This record gives sequence, C-alpha cells and structure tokens, in this order.
Amino acid sequence: MVGVERLGGILKSDVLILTPTALEYEVVRSRLTNPKKSINPLPTSAGVWAGCNVLCCCSGKGQEETASALSVYLENHQPKIVLLCGIAGGFPDEGVHRGDVVVAHTIHSFDYGKLEEGFKRRPENDYNFDRQLLSIAEVVHTREGWKSRIKEQAPQGKMSALAAHVDCYVASSNKVIDDPENTYYLEAKKLFPEIHAVEMEAIGAAASVRLAQADRTLKLLMVRGISDEVGSAGGSSERRKWKSYATDTAAAFVEEMLIELSESNYFHETQQQNSKSTDSAQIIEPLFEGFEETALSSISRCLKGQGGHGLSTFNRALDVARNASNEASKGREARAVAERIVPEPQRVAADTSKRTRTNKDWVTLGRLQWNSGDYWSGQMLDRSVSGSGVCNVYPISDRDPEAQAAEFCGRMSNASYELGTYRSAGRHYYCEWRQGKPAFGVIAILDRCYGYDYYFGDIGEVRYRGRTLWYPIGYGVAIDLASSGLIVGDFDKGIPSSGVSHYFF
Repeated sequence: MVGVERLGGILKSDVLILTPTALEYEVVRSRLTNPKKSINPLPTSAGVWAGCNVLCCCSGKGQEETASALSVYLENHQPKIVLLCGIAGGFPDEGVHRGDVVVAHTIHSFDYGKLEEGFKRRPENDYNFDRQLLSIAEVVHTREGWKSRIKEQAPQGKMSALAAHVDCYVASSNKVIDDPENTYYLEAKKLFPEIHAVEMEAIGAAASVRLAQADRTLKLLMVRGISDEVGSAGGSSERRKWKSYATDTAAAFVEEMLIELSESNYFHETQQQNSKSTDSAQIIEPLFEGFEETALSSISRCLKGQGGHGLSTFNRALDVARNASNEASKGREARAVAERIVPEPQRVAADTSKRTRTNKDWVTLGRLQWNSGDYWSGQMLDRSVSGSGVCNVYPISDRDPEAQAAEFCGRMSNASYELGTYRSAGRHYYCEWRQGKPAFGVIAILDRCYGYDYYFGDIGEVRYRGRTLWYPIGYGVAIDLASSGLIVGDFDKGIPSSGVSHYFF
C-alpha cells in the first residue's frame, strides 16, 4: 500500500485524516497521490499528500461513530498526528462566514451535563488541541498561500472575502444546531466564553486520542470549512450548496500544513528520536537537566507496570511541559523583537509600523512596566498584556527568601499567565495556568525542599503571610533521582499523603 509503512504486520502512517461523510472523504482522497483504497474496516485510502504518508478514512457522523472508528485506526496504524477535516456551522456574529476555515483551539462538549432546573453543562469532556499543530496553523494562516490550493469555485463569488480563523472555540454535539435561539442551546451556551463554530465529531475523536495518549505521544487538530451560518436563512438547502466548497477550503488549509511539516522534516526527525529514546524522553530531555534517557524509559515502564493513573498523569504533564517550552520559545522571540522596537519599558507600547488587525483590537509589540517594577516585553492587545512574550517579576521585599527576579516566558491573556515557563530561584515551572495560577504540568524543584527533584501533575496556590506560594497539590508523580524512587498519589503543599505508592525505577 502506498504512503504507509508496514512494521510487524501493522500498516503505519504519519497522518490519519478523519472525514465524517462520503463527500468529505472523496474531496480529501482526490488530493492523495496514487491513492490505494480498501475497506479497513471503513472506506479508507492510503497515499502521499504534500510529502507526508497519509491514511484517510470515512469515519462516520457523530461522536460515538468517530470515537469507535478512531480507536480501531489508532490501534491498527499508530499515526503520529490525527487531523479531523470536514465542514461545520459558523456564527456570523463572531465574523465566521460560509466558505471560511476554522482551526479549533478548544472544543466544548455542550450537551454533556445534568438536567435539573434547566441544563447544567459539565466541562470534563472539553479538549484543548495540540499547541504545536496550532502554531503551524498560525504560520499557514499568516502566509495565506493556502488559498491558492483551493480547487473548487465558491458559490456567489465568495473567494474575495475568504478568511481563516485560528485559535477558535468550537462547540461539539450530536445535535445539528440550526437555531441559535433554541432554549436548550442557549442554556448550554451561557457557560461558554465565546463560540465561533459548531460541529458533531470532535469530542468523540478527543476521547479516543486522550486514551491513546496514556501510552504514547499523539497529536490532534481539527480544521473545518464553514458550510452554513447558524441561524441564517436557507437552512439545509443553503448548506448543501456550500458543502463541497467548504470541505475543499479545509483540505487546502490542511495541505499547506502538511507541506510545512514535510519541508521541516518533522516526521523524519521524530523517527530518528524514536530510534534513540522513548516518547517521554524526547519530550523532557531538551527541557530539564539531570535526566538521562535510560532513566526516563525506566520511569515510563515502571508506571505502565503499576496501572492506575500514574502513567497517564506523567505523560500528560510531559505534553503540557513540551507545549509550555514551545510557548516560552515564542515568548523569547517576541521579547527580542519588542526590545529592538522599544529600548526602554514604557507605560504604553507603540509599534505603529508593525501592528496587525485582529478581532477589532490592535495587536502590537512593545514593553510595559508596572508600579511594582515588573515589566513585560512582547505582544500586546489593545494596550493590554496579551500574547507571547517575557514577564520579569521582582520580589515585593528584599527580605523575601527568593529575592532574585523571577521570569515568566510564554503566553499571557489580559495580564494573566496562560501557558509557559516560570523560573524562580528555587523552582522552575513548565505548566498551564488558569486565572493566572499554575494548574497542571511539571515542577523542577531545584532546592529539593520536599525530598524529591521533579513533580508531574496537579499544582495549586496557597497564600501565606502575604506571599503567594505554588505547591504540588492534588494527584501527581514525584521523582527522586538520587534513589531512583517514584512517589505516586495525592500531594498537599508538596507533601505526599499517607496513601501514596512508592516505586523504584
């Protein structure tokens, strides 16, 4: 079969593309070089697309069909990347129109919850897509060369106004949303910060990928073309006119992303890394000193042998740490440009020559200093600290034990940390943040104040004598390199609870 590799009786592909319907499947299949078809167990084509080995399947509509199909294909073909490609409904109030492309940052499951007095949505099934793939999508969106890869003619001459929307919030449900004023939908939507589009399969795909990520590194991203505008006139008949073109715009965007991956030798480099180390090692080795690849392999094997949530927590924290490190690199790049533009921190950054329009606000590069002495160098949104950059944080008092300046590198939103690295005198954090507080990731504990070197898992905040302190709080895995020991279980202010398990790797 062309475009896949047979290893140990398993047909392996670099990229698996899920297309829910036959129309979407045929549009994507038409872009493969010498596609070979099979029923495997669903309609499937294998071939080369934009220099990448691709497997495309017609996975079916809805969350359940998508989850079951993807589970089989992940087991049989072990792809490195899963892309969900097809159509969706867009919200014109958010600037999303027919023919546009939406790349999702977060998918919300809006029909999972509890019916009591009204509908109470539960967020457990929500999913954040892979940050590295989102970064590639941002590059593709900026270049706009993907538009030249669209093959079909747009109804009503849409091409001139065609747009791609990256970093979007999308709602997923088994229900087709034709009426945005429907009482059920309005109840669920109250809890969403903003919704750019709706679709029916991503939560199912995320469930399968989340389970597979317990054993290996796997990336997921969704790219959708907009075939209808929710609440607009026309309904199903108008949607049918736009389905083929909307699928083709999504496929054109995916093609440009695959070219970016191919030209950067992404899959070749990943294969070389895999021949030297485990997935865990290739994530963590560039980030932290003190680890050896053999030790990381032993940790993964030990946790896998014990069962429970230890391995999944460890791997998920590693994935967050990798994403945080990537964001930190982007932050340092943004700082370098900002410091060339604005030599000294100012109250208002002013780079009028390089700003771009985004969602009716101005994005600019500059530097801003607060009364505390802390200052930011990087991206700003409408004079607010938002985007990639570096924040230098100074202690409140010289009597503070950590009197040295700390540094956050990564992404902020409205002056609150979101994803990145935070380095202080005693600890380094590689984590995701919620409401400006560290929530989950990896802590390198340089002073070994808890008797271990690294912690992977839940993180919490405690106020003590006017200071804000961040601890391992919740479920996690602690590593003591000196004794080759693991502590797995619940932690409170960095201290393992009485019910933790101890292992040696």
